[in-house]
Amino acid sequence: MRQQITVQRITVSWPKERRGAEAANARAGLAGAFPLPHGTTGAGPVLVHRVRMRDEDGYRVEETFDPFAERVPREFGLRFEEHDGLLVVHRTSVDDAFPRRRPRELFRIHPGAFARYRANHRFITSSGRWWYALWTFNIGYGPLPAGAFVDMESSTHVDEQVSLYGDARRRRRAKPDTR
Repeated sequence: MRQQITVQRITVSWPKERRGAEAANARAGLAGAFPLPHGTTGAGPVLVHRVRMRDEDGYRVEETFDPFAERVPREFGLRFEEHDGLLVVHRTSVDDAFPRRRPRELFRIHPGAFARYRANHRFITSSGRWWYALWTFNIGYGPLPAGAFVDMESSTHVDEQVSLYGDARRRRRAKPDTR
């Protein structure tokens, strides 16, 4: 029997000019989970709850909710399949995002549980302007209470954040021994 799938994507975005420590500290204090809108139990096969916080808006929370989605939007970079009573979550590629991530299985979720996946990306507009995003996905399988993502512990947490600015710890080329 197919269980309801709930996907909450939280997007925090900022421009290239706001990459410093002070701005990063402000972003670090932002929520990684939100309560689901009321009346979500028993809706469509996929519930999609988008939460967006942008630097240009002072990280004001903007929410949209689609309780009757047929599938997860392609731009989320996720694919789901049900197998042996579990929800198998796969990562797919995200168009126009750096770094490119190869498709792979992220985790499996039991009914009544949820998992969390975090990844960051760098994007570039057609005008050459860079911007950055941190995506946090809370993915539930089966009926969940509205506060599940906030009140419950995730069964699995996968964090694929990487340095987007150029890692200061890069390996240096070995200098030839001139002794």
